[in-house]
Parts: sequence; C-alpha cells; structure tokens
Amino acid sequence: MLMLSGGQRLTGKRPGRYRLPGHFYTHYIWYYVVFSSSILFGNNCQCIVLWLAYARNIYFRRIGIMYRRIIFRRIEMVPVISILIFSITSCSGHKEAKVQMERDQIIINKLQHAERYFKMHPAFEKAFTFLRQDSLAELSADKHEIDEDRLFCMISKGPGRSSAEAKLEAHRKYIDIQYVIAGMDEMGWKPTADCKMIDTEYDTDKDIMFFKDQPDSWTQVPAGSFVIFFPQDAHAPLVSSGEIHKAVLKIAVE
Repeated sequence: MLMLSGGQRLTGKRPGRYRLPGHFYTHYIWYYVVFSSSILFGNNCQCIVLWLAYARNIYFRRIGIMYRRIIFRRIEMVPVISILIFSITSCSGHKEAKVQMERDQIIINKLQHAERYFKMHPAFEKAFTFLRQDSLAELSADKHEIDEDRLFCMISKGPGRSSAEAKLEAHRKYIDIQYVIAGMDEMGWKPTADCKMIDTEYDTDKDIMFFKDQPDSWTQVPAGSFVIFFPQDAHAPLVSSGEIHKAVLKIAVE
C-alpha cells in the first residue's frame, strides 16, 4: 500500500462499480408500466407529460446532479426511446385515428386536410386522390368505378330538399365520403344505434335502410368540404334551398 501526498492511501484494488439505490429501479419499473398502459389506451400526450415529470424527478430530486453520467448507462434506453418516439408520432394523429369509434358529432373537414384521415381505412388515400383530380367537376352525373365494387363514386347534381323530406339512412357494407363540389348541403346526423323507428327495412342489394327518427344534429357542409359516414352513422343529406353538386364515394368496409 502506498501513501500519497495529503495522507491518501492507494491500494491495488480497482474501485467498485457504483450501484444505484433500490428506489431508482422501483420507480423506473413503475413509470415504464404507466407509459405502456398509456400507449395501449391511446393517452399518448399524457405519456409524454409523465415522462418529462419522471425525468425531472430522477435528475433533480431522487439521485441528484452527481449521478447524471450513470443514468443513461443503467436505464434500458431502447424501450424508453421507443415509447417516446411512438408517443410523439402518434399523438397528433390520435384524434383522427380513433374518431370512427364512439362519437357525438359528425366527421367534417376540408379536402385540403384529407391526409389526417388516411389511416382510418386502407382505401381512403385512393378515395381522396380521386376527389382531388382537376376534372372532378366535369364528370358526368353517373357511377364511376375506381376499384371495382370495393371503391366507386356517384356524381349527382340537382336541387336540394327540405329537412322534413329528408330521412335518416344508414349502410352496412359501405362507408360514405360525401364531398360537396358546389352549393351548400345541410346534413342531418344521428348514431345508427340510437335510431329506433325503422321506416324501410334493410335492402341487401342497395345496402340501405331508412329511419323515421329525427337527426340529433344538422351541419352545413359548404363546397370544398367532405363528410365521412361509417355504418354507425345514420345521415340525412341533400338538404338545401338551392342546387347541390356533389360526389359520394362508396368504400367497402371489408
């Protein structure tokens, strides 16, 4: 054993590795479970906030500034970084990705924001690409096939009707993307599950049924805007005091 200046001793033993306190690992496991649960349940924005709070807790309250160099050696960075990346990339699109589940309002937006809805269905990107063609307004009022019976478009042009004449309708095989080319289309909406008074039984060939129920809401859809109706959305379109020029895209559910 050697003596150094100042009375310090030098031995032949290598300094042992520092072991972080047990509560560090306990908190790490707990927050990891919270992060994973948040992602599974879709609370991705909350997950980011929890991570920031956890990081601050670790740096400044639990182990102090002196342990900064060891933190990233001990933490399993791969799963943590994966959680952060997943949270950030999915947080902005979370609302659109889940909007077709339980809703209390109509899905409406302008065509320029259609990308937000691509993840709702594999055929939505192709459907919105069709709507964005320059010659859409010049297409004849007829059926236009895009992908056989899996995706096609119905163009219509004519006078609107009153809200008293419009009946709620619903489909089972197809999703509707109704796009207003010109005019103003006021559309009624109500969850299909809440429609109790059947006016016309479901027609398998035409994929439509009608209800006598009154819509829960009415929404004015101007030119350049679209509305998405899933099978759980009963709707009453074509209400207007003027002429409506529109395209209705039919997308097979499966």
